[in-house]
Amino acid sequence: MSTLENIEIQGQHLQWKSALDNLLAEIKLMEHSLESMVTITKDKSRSKMIEHFQNQFIIQTSEINKLKNEILKHDISISRKTSDKDESMQETELYHHNIIGKKVDQQEFILNKLIEAFKLFEKS
Repeated sequence: MSTLENIEIQGQHLQWKSALDNLLAEIKLMEHSLESMVTITKDKSRSKMIEHFQNQFIIQTSEINKLKNEILKHDISISRKTSDKDESMQETELYHHNIIGKKVDQQEFILNKLIEAFKLFEKS
């Protein structure tokens, strides 16, 4: 893997980490909004929805942190193998890189759907 390819991959890793950090920030904002709802909500069905969103935020935070860790591990692996001339290793690393990219896209999609649902809930 060439140094240029390594730099491009690490650049994508930085973009992904930034996007995931933004998603975590969105979750924190929604969690704060939920906290204020908890204190004023008396309706049981609304309380169940609050609990549902709290659980989803916990799950999504965990998934994002796992993905950030996977990116970090991949970044370290790529850095260690930059000078390696083994074509099969390069293909494996690039394949893994593309899989991580798909996971980041999927996580963004899932969280955007959750944000939409939460905003509708807030308005109700």
